[in-house]
Amino acid sequence: MRARVQGPGWRWHIAAPTHTNDTANSYLWHKVNGTQGNIGGDGAQMPKNNPALSNSNLNTIEDWINGGAQP
Repeated sequence: MRARVQGPGWRWHIAAPTHTNDTANSYLWHKVNGTQGNIGGDGAQMPKNNPALSNSNLNTIEDWINGGAQP
């Protein structure tokens, strides 16, 4: 899946596995929350080498995933 997710002051082009309508199984969701190890993933929390996303940004991504993750 490729998509562009955008919020106030930020934009990502995403090519990561994203289970639509299912944040519990979305690798992208787990990466931005730092919980990727819980579902067999690894690596650093996204965004790498930057501060964790704000709750507002996480809510935007959660709404996008739960809304079908449309490009």
